[in-house]
Parts: sequence; structure tokens; C-alpha cells
Amino acid sequence: MRSRGSLVEEEKVRSHLWLHRREDAIGYAHRPTSGNISSILSHDRK
Repeated sequence: MRSRGSLVEEEKVRSHLWLHRREDAIGYAHRPTSGNISSILSHDRK
């Protein structure tokens, strides 16, 4: 069993990474190439 502290840290890291992925997706969405958007969206579903 892992301690509760490490689980909380893990959640922080996970949400932090998720936020960065969202920012990347938003950044790509503002670019003219639609290929980037679809690849980001399909990557997000995993």
C-alpha cells in the first residue's frame, strides 16, 4: 500500500501533465494545419 501523501503527489503531477497537454492542444488549434488538431484530439482520447 502506498501512503496517502504519495497518492496526492501523483494526482498533482497527473493533472499538471494533463493541463500542459490541453495547452498544447489549444496552441495547435490556433495553427492553420488541421492535421495537428486531429492528431492531438485522438491522442487525448487514450
